Amino acid sequence: MKIRALFVCLLVVVGALIWPGYSAGEEEICTWRGKASLKYADSATYFVAPATRPGEDISNSYGAALDLKYFSGLSYQYIKKILPGKKIHITVYIPEEALSSDDARLGIIRFYASSNKNGDWVSYYGDIERHHITRDGNYEFVLAIPEGPVTVMNNKTFYPDEMVLLTVEYLEPQAKQNKLYVPFSFSGFRIEGFELNDSALRWCLVKDGYVQDGVFLACAPAGSTLVYAMGNEMEIACALKGIEAQDTFTTVTALLPKELCNSKGNVKLSITKNGSTKTSSRDFSTCDPNGRIFISVPLDVPKDPALPSNPTLKIDIESDLGHDMDMPPIALERAMLGIGKIVPFDNKWRIRDVQGLGGYERIGVRKDGTVLPGELTFNDEGDNVYQITATIPLKGGVDWTNPHYRVEIMRDFGEPKDMEDQRIEVTIDPQTDVTDVWQKPFRARMGLLDTNGKVMFGPNVSLSEGLQCLAYLDVTASCPVPKGMMMPGFDLKKVKAILINFEAAQTVIDIKDLKLALSNVTIKPIIGVAASPVSKFDFSAFNRDPDSWQLRRLVKESGGFLIGVNYPFPQIKVPHEVLEVPQVYPTVGMKPFDPMPLGFSGDLTQKTAIRDFKDMLDKDIKLTRIFIFGHLDGVFSWDRWNRYIEGFAAGMESELLAASAKGPEEFRRFLRANESKLFPEVRSRVIAGLEHHVMLDLIGLLEILEQVEKDSGKRLMAVISLYDFTMADNIKKEGPLRKYLVGEHPEVVIDPLTRVKAQAIVWGAMKTMAQDERFYKYIAAVEFMNEPENSSALATKENFQKLVYFVGEGLYLLKDAIGPKVPVSVGFRGWYYDLAYWKAVAGGIDILMPHYWESFESYNVDKPGLWSLDTPADELWETLGEPKAGRLTGLGEISPQGNLMGNIERLKKADYDFMLTWAYIGHDGYDVKPYLGLIKERISKQENL
Repeated sequence: MKIRALFVCLLVVVGALIWPGYSAGEEEICTWRGKASLKYADSATYFVAPATRPGEDISNSYGAALDLKYFSGLSYQYIKKILPGKKIHITVYIPEEALSSDDARLGIIRFYASSNKNGDWVSYYGDIERHHITRDGNYEFVLAIPEGPVTVMNNKTFYPDEMVLLTVEYLEPQAKQNKLYVPFSFSGFRIEGFELNDSALRWCLVKDGYVQDGVFLACAPAGSTLVYAMGNEMEIACALKGIEAQDTFTTVTALLPKELCNSKGNVKLSITKNGSTKTSSRDFSTCDPNGRIFISVPLDVPKDPALPSNPTLKIDIESDLGHDMDMPPIALERAMLGIGKIVPFDNKWRIRDVQGLGGYERIGVRKDGTVLPGELTFNDEGDNVYQITATIPLKGGVDWTNPHYRVEIMRDFGEPKDMEDQRIEVTIDPQTDVTDVWQKPFRARMGLLDTNGKVMFGPNVSLSEGLQCLAYLDVTASCPVPKGMMMPGFDLKKVKAILINFEAAQTVIDIKDLKLALSNVTIKPIIGVAASPVSKFDFSAFNRDPDSWQLRRLVKESGGFLIGVNYPFPQIKVPHEVLEVPQVYPTVGMKPFDPMPLGFSGDLTQKTAIRDFKDMLDKDIKLTRIFIFGHLDGVFSWDRWNRYIEGFAAGMESELLAASAKGPEEFRRFLRANESKLFPEVRSRVIAGLEHHVMLDLIGLLEILEQVEKDSGKRLMAVISLYDFTMADNIKKEGPLRKYLVGEHPEVVIDPLTRVKAQAIVWGAMKTMAQDERFYKYIAAVEFMNEPENSSALATKENFQKLVYFVGEGLYLLKDAIGPKVPVSVGFRGWYYDLAYWKAVAGGIDILMPHYWESFESYNVDKPGLWSLDTPADELWETLGEPKAGRLTGLGEISPQGNLMGNIERLKKADYDFMLTWAYIGHDGYDVKPYLGLIKERISKQENL
């Protein structure tokens, strides 16, 4: 039976909305007419269904669990402190079909919390463990968490400050009416006293009491309309009014039950205005792994505001499989208005053979929006397609000359366009599961090609986290492009084409074809005003004494060119659940839920580092580079929101701010004059504002290096890099399905009080470390920050100059803290033309250490116009804005792959003093260990000359 419903809504536009996202204006006014069973979602609603399709699986109980450690969006440290004594609310909706036919055998709902102390899981149900289901409809639950430990029925102890899971569970009645399962839903989840963000909550499926890792529930955002029992067809009409902005488009998202996703059907979105209709359609096979279909059409708003613009939006859904009450509802999320020109996937798109290596030369687009290699074919009805599902032929590994290592698609504009101060975006949904290589990911990025063949790219995004991502490019020459690159001479005003570049994983992997859904390529103006440039820092107060640098001694002993390796962090053999994020874990400090100290003062870390350092010395490696603070979690004493530094300079905050506002020299004087007040316990290696393991770990590194020298008779020196770009790279969660909550502390740069506290604390920490005589023996250099340009939250028009000032002020205080005998530096990212943006801090750079990556630009090394390793070091210094003048030049990071031995010779001829290959631990596909034998042979020949 066909059921037709009429959906009438009013979309009031009060601001520019950015895709993807939700309306910042008023909610839509929706009125449905028809026979469908409807339910309005006034809060985020989660759907629980234990099987992919009827008959596939039978469970005695099923439900959902929220892991508070990973998926609440809040700091677990904060949760542990605040949760005891709080009440938790949830509303469970049970449909009529779930009721038992036998009143003596009712279904049951349980809502409970679970703690985990030393591996002992204990559940707490509150006053009532079981709630019998006697009717259909909503069931309200309130679980009061005790303020302290309580003994439960099995004589075990529940610890509220060790609470990890919240679980809602439905136990099937034993006498259902021949139903294999019935879906239910829940909403209204909240914890009193907590600011929860619905978009950050991710509930896992539970079957028979066991959490199904990585199986997350579908969720309809607040404001969605739930459609029950659609039947085989539904028509939805929506009146849009008050649209005034130019270059807009509307996007509608339908969340389909998995049963429909696995059947034949399609969704069509059409917009009619003044008798003209535009449509876009997609079939069910283009659903993302969560069952969502995104579909968009542009809105042609009259340029004359006096003319009316009241288009009618309509959705048609047709399905071969009847949608009934045995399935979760179809969730129609609120229609959203996107700003910008939306670019169709039309016959102007083609494959671009980046390196002339062959591979697929054309791209085909089917009527349903699916893209496959082959001849160009398009919707024969003339409809525009703004979302496609593409199969990209990518082959993983380390052979960059493979024709399927990089695939690039492009769309010609026809006529050159002025793209300055424009933002280009594309939403990408991975359809192929490659989460097992998340540390060596498949990647994508958005780019442009100008009329001279030069390119500009935005930052890479990972396709190996299993979730939707946004690839973007800010087309501006007023500040560095975060994580991106721009060829010298790229003409922002004469752009020929849009590029979307895909790269294979840095590891051998069986998967060759990567299925991706690409949605809404848009072009829109960049919002934001560039800050005034920072005045050049005056470092004349400090003497530079290169002859006293132990690093210069090492260079001379190595025949004029030193080869070292990066050792960003020890690769400790503990489960990922313990180490959280191995790739970016700081080597100092301790997170509240770490089971043991994992920094350099920890026993396991010490043993690992000593072993690795001895191996380096055995291969004649005398210099290594280590990351210290990483993403800053577990480093500073963060407040309960994990945002601001607590426990430091109580009562002196205003004085700190005032001193900093007068410039770095006055700030330095203030710190020296108030050192005893700010750091009263510094002699006991306790610094307020730092997690108490930090100083132990810093001194622990010196102890490790000393022990290595005692054991081997050789000295290894270290370049320590303090801050890392991961502290503000706009990635708050990463890993498979973005499980791991990490970093994101841009406030260290943006918030004035947090910045001055951080600068003062690091000044005190480095001053204390430098009082240890081993500091000058084993520390070759202190790098204030690694790749600051890649801090995407900071490398923007609004914030970049704040980042420049933060680095300049940090270098100033660092020189004061450690003196002239240890050089200081910044680890500038690859693409040395960006050095020009750092002229304000050039006087504080003792060692210029840019990074070089052969695969960075996705083109052959030494292609004309790209940075060549033959570029003289003096030219790099000129780009930075100062002559070398006796200072050192090193390459801070370079891949060991490619022509490593040839690159060493080129760097030496270009007058570099040293290089550091990436990396000893090989966590991201760049493993230098197989090359250490060749490097040792090269070092031996050089030293014998």
